[in-house]
Amino acid sequence: MGGFGSGRERGRGRLFTTDDVPRCDVRSVARQRWIKPGTALTLPDHAGRPQWIALEWTQCGYGGTRPWARCPGCGRRVGVLYRLHGTWSCRVCHDLAYASTRLPDVARLVRQAGALRAQFGLGTNVLEPLTWRDKPPRMWDRTFARILARTERLEGLMRMAVLASLMACTASFDDLAACLPAIEARSPSGSVGDDHARRY
Repeated sequence: MGGFGSGRERGRGRLFTTDDVPRCDVRSVARQRWIKPGTALTLPDHAGRPQWIALEWTQCGYGGTRPWARCPGCGRRVGVLYRLHGTWSCRVCHDLAYASTRLPDVARLVRQAGALRAQFGLGTNVLEPLTWRDKPPRMWDRTFARILARTERLEGLMRMAVLASLMACTASFDDLAACLPAIEARSPSGSVGDDHARRY
């Protein structure tokens, strides 16, 4: 079993992220009343030519309908399309990574903790621990208890990520210190600094 941060790094092998290319959220387009059931979505390609996107509508559990786009590349039903190499397709077809997968472990956890707080209007400062005094007046106790539990979990993972980063830095300094005697031995004067000064 590996430690925190070990294993395959998600999204590192992909060239672009979802934030690097134009996107179209079908749900946002529907909220603007630019599409309706029975119509298709027209999106311009890189040359301004129209690309027709088939739409589907599903019933929501509490009434209303929700739009979906059929990906021109794979035919899957998706909510967001991305334009890359002149065509619109889903994230999987374009092999796009989410921008959050490029963030270091600590930054990704800080982003998640801040988003959790902002979702319930509790601010975004993750350095200040949440207490029961921060509970909004009209929020259920069990709801706030779940938020506290999730926040404590994220803060614990943040501490582990910081510790792992510090341990990695310490190991790098130890490796450098182990190499210094060999570097000084190859230097004519026995001092790396003096050799550097004579060269320049």
